[in-house]
Amino acid sequence: IQALIRADPSNVEKICSCPDSVHPDEWLYEHLRQFMTELNVLIVQLSPNCDSTTFPKMTAGEACEFLSACDGEPKMVSAIDYCCHNLDFYIAALNRNKNFPRPHHGALPKKASKEMKEATKRLYRVMAHAYYHHKDFFVKFEERTHLYQRLAALNKGYQLTRFTPPIQL
Repeated sequence: IQALIRADPSNVEKICSCPDSVHPDEWLYEHLRQFMTELNVLIVQLSPNCDSTTFPKMTAGEACEFLSACDGEPKMVSAIDYCCHNLDFYIAALNRNKNFPRPHHGALPKKASKEMKEATKRLYRVMAHAYYHHKDFFVKFEERTHLYQRLAALNKGYQLTRFTPPIQL
């Protein structure tokens, strides 16, 4: 996946197409791990302009507020805390051997599918926040990485979540 991204990050169809020799669950799993790595870069780059003072709530525009449930009870946290908590939580979840046994070359357990769907929903929320509140930065990041377009393509193909922010690129 990384080699395909380095070769041409704009070739979303090629990057997201699962090779015949790879199980689709494994392909999706590896993409989500890659998304987490790239999303981490986005969050770090946003952090100087997105702190608990400037964005005390996790929002995506005026209509969407998101609670963080990573520590148990859902609660309102700042946007940057929401981004960091969820990224940390789902990186740990995707590395949990119980749900994602390694090495793995077949269908994943049902619990793993649920975890991947939840992770995708949270990824979309972070991207929606970046788009609605840091649009210039998000557009430049997307032009380089095509991360949102790749996530949207995989979501369409695998029907991971219904939450898809209306991001216009």
